[in-house]
Amino acid sequence: DVFSLDKVSLLILDECHYATGNHSYARIMEIFYHRLEKKRRPRVLGLTASPLINVKQSASIDQLETMLSELEKLLDSRLSCFGNNTMI
Repeated sequence: DVFSLDKVSLLILDECHYATGNHSYARIMEIFYHRLEKKRRPRVLGLTASPLINVKQSASIDQLETMLSELEKLLDSRLSCFGNNTMI
């Protein structure tokens, strides 16, 4: 391949909350990232101020947790929040 993520050491996705459905971030992760063996994958840093988008007000805590879990799984990352210079 001309392009392969195994040549990348850190993949940074700004506004990573868009990595759902058919968005290009989701497609990159599915087509290029997850097809690599784990030891050849780059680290992923996803940045967002709003990890959940298009959420209905009636969404339950379980539904919100599922949405966040799916984002973590797709990005092969852990969600971390920071406030007052400390990790929450």
